[in-house]
Amino acid sequence: DSVVCNGRKMHHSAVSRHCHG
Repeated sequence: DSVVCNGRKMHHSAVSRHCHG
């Protein structure tokens, strides 16, 4: 699963760390 955050595609685990929202 990839999630787009701040216009970047990250793994869900990465989003948990870098994207708090």
